[in-house]
Amino acid sequence: MQTIMILNIEPQNPIEVAKGISEYGLMAIMCGFYLSITIIMLIWIFRRFTKMTDDTITKQETILKDISSTQTSIVSILNHMNEGIRDKTHQQSKLYGQACIENTKYKILYEAERIKQENNLSNKTLVEKKIYTVALNLYNERGTLFDGFNYKGKPLMEYTSTEWVKKVTETIIDCIYAEDYSSRKLYRDLNITYNEILNEFFKNLTK
Repeated sequence: MQTIMILNIEPQNPIEVAKGISEYGLMAIMCGFYLSITIIMLIWIFRRFTKMTDDTITKQETILKDISSTQTSIVSILNHMNEGIRDKTHQQSKLYGQACIENTKYKILYEAERIKQENNLSNKTLVEKKIYTVALNLYNERGTLFDGFNYKGKPLMEYTSTEWVKKVTETIIDCIYAEDYSSRKLYRDLNITYNEILNEFFKNLTK
């Protein structure tokens, strides 16, 4: 029985084998071809993606460099503008402060002469108190003129000192009780004192 079965199958084997080889060989070739195409496409896509990423990074680096350069230029321009504004503001503060302080000098000069003429100088304590009060009132009056002005973020009044009131009072007292008193001497002494006050004010503005 086995011999008969072998004899019956043997004539078909070469055809089936050839057919199988033919079919599977074609499939193998096709699979190999598609695999090759797929690998090539994957490699192309990967390289393309890598190139796009590199280009994007390069562009971003260029943009960042341009932004940094632009920012540096803007900062430099703003610094120059700020210096110009600061110098202008400083000069304006000096001139305005000087005008207000000089105006106070002439007011206190008038008040000092009036007090000397109208009061009994024998009571020196009372005279000194009156002069100090007048000087303090004029100082506070100047403060109201300074209220609307700031310099370096601070009110202009903060660059003054209440010690100036005491200094002006002492100058006037020393002068009106001097044996050689005169209006000219009072003006001269007050002018010296107010020059010292102005110099201190200008110095305070630079701090």
